[in-house]
Amino acid sequence: MAEKKNNDLENNRFELAFRRLKRNKLKISLLLLFVLLLGELAFTGIYAYRVSKGKAAPEFFAYLSLGRRLFPSLVRPDPPGKQRYLGNLSSLRGAWKEVFPADTLLGWRIGKNISLIHEAKFLYVSNEQGFMSSGDYEFHYPREKPRDVFRVIMIGGSTVFGQGAYVPSENLPAQLRKVLQQKYPGRKIEVINAGVAGYASNLEALYFLSELVDFHPDLVVVYNGWNDLSYAVSEAVDYGPEGNPYKS
Repeated sequence: MAEKKNNDLENNRFELAFRRLKRNKLKISLLLLFVLLLGELAFTGIYAYRVSKGKAAPEFFAYLSLGRRLFPSLVRPDPPGKQRYLGNLSSLRGAWKEVFPADTLLGWRIGKNISLIHEAKFLYVSNEQGFMSSGDYEFHYPREKPRDVFRVIMIGGSTVFGQGAYVPSENLPAQLRKVLQQKYPGRKIEVINAGVAGYASNLEALYFLSELVDFHPDLVVVYNGWNDLSYAVSEAVDYGPEGNPYKS
């Protein structure tokens, strides 16, 4: 009886297939690893190429590319421009003092002539004036605005600064510039990205009155709200209904 069961088991097609699979397990594992490596090379290559052209990579590639995370310097702009590259910074470590240097009037501002990658994902670029990019890697805005230029200054916090955009050409000021250029194809249009991460409306107003007004904008766009609300909630939690006693 036991011998018959063993013979039946030997002739069972599922048992035979399982045994073949066990014998070929190493080959299958190596084949899968090879396919994964090919996929990684493809994802990293597509991501690096699109970033070098100032375009955002598809989100699918951006998240799946392990190479992009391990070697972020491979996907910075090529050529990187004249900015000083600060490397791949995490939220908790890195040269953030150079990204947001202290300022005696505003508290902090944007570092000049720098580029960095945040969390191996987001690329940020500033110029020698301390403005974030609105899509370009080489840019400068003369204080005396040329007569044939329609100049827009966009003010705000991290959303205007570029948080959430993989490359500068995908941030909010860059999108505004694209829309305006499409609507007015014959006009020379500048959009100055004056966003500073962490700024609320009080600092934005001070920034505009102390510096930005000298750039003679034709239009000023203010995009904020979240930081004002966040700071107000924090003060309410810390000081209660009477408010911050140190605030005049």
